[in-house]
Amino acid sequence: MIPHQSPIQIEIDVRTETMMKSMRRISNLAALVVGTVAVWTCLVSSVVAGPEENAIERVVSEHARALTEFVTEREIRFILKYFANDYTGVTDGQWQTLKDVQKDLLEWDSRMDDRETLGLSYRVTNITVHLMAEASAWATYDFILQVMRDRQVVETGKGQCTTIFRKEAGEWLFQHSHCSTAEGEEPPKDTL
Repeated sequence: MIPHQSPIQIEIDVRTETMMKSMRRISNLAALVVGTVAVWTCLVSSVVAGPEENAIERVVSEHARALTEFVTEREIRFILKYFANDYTGVTDGQWQTLKDVQKDLLEWDSRMDDRETLGLSYRVTNITVHLMAEASAWATYDFILQVMRDRQVVETGKGQCTTIFRKEAGEWLFQHSHCSTAEGEEPPKDTL
C-alpha cells in the first residue's frame, strides 16, 4: 500500500488505469477502422467510376479541347463556361482568377488579329477523380501544352494539375486549380 492512500483509493486508481487502457484500445481500434474505411473508399472510388466521376472527367477533357479549338473558334465563352465565377488558381507559383484567364484569352485573340499564325494544343491524360460530397470533388491529371507558330512547335510545357470542382445548377465547374510545369526529363518509372 502506498503511504497516505486508503485501500479504496488504490482500488479506484487501479480501476481508472484499467478503464483508461481500455479507452485507448477502443480509440486505437476506432482510428484503425476509420483509416481503413477512408483508404477503401479512395481505392473503390478510383477503380469504379460512377456517373459523377465520368461527368468531371468529361469536363476536364472538354475544357482541354475548347482550349485547343480556341485558335479556330475564337470564342472565349466556350472556355470560360467551365469555370465558377469565383475561380482561383495557382500555376507555377502565380495566382490566377477568372479575370486573369479571360485576360490571357483576350491577349491570345489579339495576337491572332495581328496576323500571327498561332496554334495551341492542350492534351490531358491520367485523369483521376475523387468525389468529396454531392456537389464537390477533386481531380488530378497530367497535361501537355504546345504552342505553335506557322505549324511548328515553338514551346512545350508538361506538368500536372490538381483541381477542385463544384457542382452548380447540375454542372461541374473548375473552382480552384494548382498546376505545375515540370522542367527537364521525367523521373525514371522505377523511382515512383
